[in-house]
Amino acid sequence: AHDVTARFPAPPDQPTGAIAFVFTRAASDVTISINGALVVRGAHTERVTVDHIPTGRAQIIVAAGPEEKSFEMWVEDGKTTTVPLGSNGVSPVDGWRGAFVSLASVVLYAVLR
Repeated sequence: AHDVTARFPAPPDQPTGAIAFVFTRAASDVTISINGALVVRGAHTERVTVDHIPTGRAQIIVAAGPEEKSFEMWVEDGKTTTVPLGSNGVSPVDGWRGAFVSLASVVLYAVLR
């Protein structure tokens, strides 16, 4: 998992703020939409920071794995607002992938030895 930074496509002359989405554990397939604009798609992360969001009310949709949350929040000029979000962790596909890699590593080690 790695931190993700995104920029909202707002006009340059408009007052803006930022939102930091912080997950309780690494989440996979994170997708975020702000005011109808897709700003993050399919990320594996624990933290997403989106800057250059126009001040005022923002409609937020966050999907992480099988869960989705929709809410509104106020964005202040020049400030970063942090939103903590619960996370179920990695998707089932990531779990199977990890198990396969571990098993393949053991088999490769046994063959080379």
